[in-house]
Amino acid sequence: MASVIVGEMREGQGSVKKGSGVTLTYSSVFNFLVLADDKFASREEILFGTPGLPIVGVIYGYIQATCTGIDAKRRKEDPRYWDVSCTFDTGREQQQQSQSDPDSQDPTTWIPVFSVDSFETRDRVLKTDFSPTPKKCVNSAGTPFSDPITVTETICSFSFTQFENASQTLKAIMARNGCVNKSAFTVGIDSYEPRTLKLNVTKAEKGYFMGATAWRVEYRCTYDPDTWDEERLDVGPLCISGGKRISCMEEERKFKIVGNLNGSGAQTYGDPSTLTFRTKKQIEFIDFIRTS
Repeated sequence: MASVIVGEMREGQGSVKKGSGVTLTYSSVFNFLVLADDKFASREEILFGTPGLPIVGVIYGYIQATCTGIDAKRRKEDPRYWDVSCTFDTGREQQQQSQSDPDSQDPTTWIPVFSVDSFETRDRVLKTDFSPTPKKCVNSAGTPFSDPITVTETICSFSFTQFENASQTLKAIMARNGCVNKSAFTVGIDSYEPRTLKLNVTKAEKGYFMGATAWRVEYRCTYDPDTWDEERLDVGPLCISGGKRISCMEEERKFKIVGNLNGSGAQTYGDPSTLTFRTKKQIEFIDFIRTS
């Protein structure tokens, strides 16, 4: 037979302390008595092969504490019995087991925890200002400034760590860096529209985790609700007329100007069209990021 948990011991401990900022960190220790199938059972068999023991790195309980360590000590008087101590902490790296396989000890099936922890800045052209009645950012003649008004915005990022199949190559992992989501991507109750999330691979290491060989990959996603596409006003010194490129002229057609274009190459004396360019490679995030 395999080793089994006889029961939880009455001994244990718990503590609450101040974490970073105004957060509180809870830690606790639970003790179990485990019975092995014979007195020659190894420490690895007890730690990794006992059904029901917590798994290091996985979240447990209503306060969402992470199991941070398991210690096993063989009893001298009867070597079939082991005293096992499990420590939990709310201030450590977190992983969740999949709802479809809640007892899995395979880290490549666990669900990462997403944490907003950094930001990026991005410059963009301001098209309308923030007046009570928004105004277009154009001159008094209604035409764009030669140097458009730009603003630097701060956009939030969220990070997560995921264990992945060891058979994939490092090159395949690195190829995801700088890509955006091709389709809508849902995390929890939030859905992100296509091309609004930019993914960065911040760290990847291949090792032995919880009895399995796997990649441990750290990612950062940066959310831009306006998408990561680049936009440019359709303006220029030339336009297309009669299938030929000719100079743009002011309305009396006496002087050459940098004219507004309608998106199809024709000059317009109204507002120029906006051209959108998808400058980042698109990939399906759902193909490799686990969310449930």
